[in-house]
Amino acid sequence: MSARDAAPSRAVADALATLGIRRLALAIHDASLPASAGEDVGRGAPASDAAGRFFAFVRGLGFDALQLGPQGETGPANPSPYDATWFSRAVASLAWAPLVRGDHGPRLLDDDTLARHAEAERGADPARARHR
Repeated sequence: MSARDAAPSRAVADALATLGIRRLALAIHDASLPASAGEDVGRGAPASDAAGRFFAFVRGLGFDALQLGPQGETGPANPSPYDATWFSRAVASLAWAPLVRGDHGPRLLDDDTLARHAEAERGADPARARHR
């Protein structure tokens, strides 16, 4: 199910209407998005399977707009997205599982590569994004 298909419940829609809220936006940094256990490489990605489920979940809560970013490349000494490059998408925001499955073309990574990187993250602090 896509986020578009996950309409808010009637109760949520009625509550938003009662409050006079026509648009409800969620702002989130890519690094804060969830990841599934098998594709967790220490940082969230908007195109990941878990992010898709999260977007559907928040759509069901009544959010109908999403703001991602900023999404530029960051340096190793300062991972703040607010000090990132302009007009570029951070390669750290790539979702690995679609590259393994070949969702958008040929398979670019094998299962072992994703498993190796996900395994390296087990035991790491799940509350912290891996910027390297």
